[in-house]
Amino acid sequence: MIEYNEREYHLKFNMERLKLVEGALKKPIITVYTQHGGAFTIDEMEKIFQLCLKERNADTFCGNGLAREIFRKCLETENGYSTVNNMIAVQLNEDCPFLFPKLSYDLNT
Repeated sequence: MIEYNEREYHLKFNMERLKLVEGALKKPIITVYTQHGGAFTIDEMEKIFQLCLKERNADTFCGNGLAREIFRKCLETENGYSTVNNMIAVQLNEDCPFLFPKLSYDLNT
């Protein structure tokens, strides 16, 4: 959860958002994620924020300007690069587990 101007925000991924992110980055999100061992570039993180940031309990996603502003504040404050990067990775894993399949499956359950 991100607090900004006395409001709470979070990243939210779904299939439609992933398509938008992949279109903006011009490559699959899993390639972006694995290309550098789970590290996103600052530009990639900013685009993800612009496309996937929502205010808590809102039905719509934030506009680009607000999302960019919140991203920069997160990056420049005590959160820093690694915290923002991890926030994206954790939310991707939570919202889109199909991107990170298990190594083995029990098909009998």
